[in-house]
Amino acid sequence: MKILFVTVLLAVLLGLLWAPVCFVAWKLSRQGDVTVLRGLRIILPGQLVAVVVLAFFADAIGLKNPAGLIIALVIGVSLLGAGILFLRGRSNSIR
Repeated sequence: MKILFVTVLLAVLLGLLWAPVCFVAWKLSRQGDVTVLRGLRIILPGQLVAVVVLAFFADAIGLKNPAGLIIALVIGVSLLGAGILFLRGRSNSIR
């Protein structure tokens, strides 16, 4: 039962992490900028690495409430990645 709970929790966290970036990429590709889809190969693994590194760093310096911290990191990194992809897509469409 614990394995099922952990699996569902990881799926939800990955969904929270990658859904905004995938949505922005989908919207920009529907507007005609398909080059933004190439950036997903870098942004998606980069987001995962950033969350893991920041979570380990926060644990190493002794911050409390690890569950809340991980959720905050996931949401923050997710929005940052979506913003970067959006700005990159907009700059490509201006040229």
